[in-house]
Amino acid sequence: MKNILPREQLFHRLLITVLATTMTLSTLAGPLEELHEANTSEERLDLDLVYQVFNDAILTHLTLDPALDELRDIAENADASDRTRAKSYLSMAHLYWRYGHFDS
Repeated sequence: MKNILPREQLFHRLLITVLATTMTLSTLAGPLEELHEANTSEERLDLDLVYQVFNDAILTHLTLDPALDELRDIAENADASDRTRAKSYLSMAHLYWRYGHFDS
């Protein structure tokens, strides 16, 4: 009976880790996905969505890197429209500015 308990605890810890990681990644995807959709539209850049991405990335995940990497991938994609690419670069600039990287 003693051998079963440690394996069960190990399984529960692994399950909690997997669920926590999955929830963290899905939370980041929410505002960022909305920003991607807004950047493909003909409307102006939605600064509220940029601020939501910033708040989610910094306040929840403590880093901008995943959001900036995704925006950079879209901005450097030659198949995307010029408007989408420009709005992705502009979104990155707003995130850097909000974070305090004025030179970026």
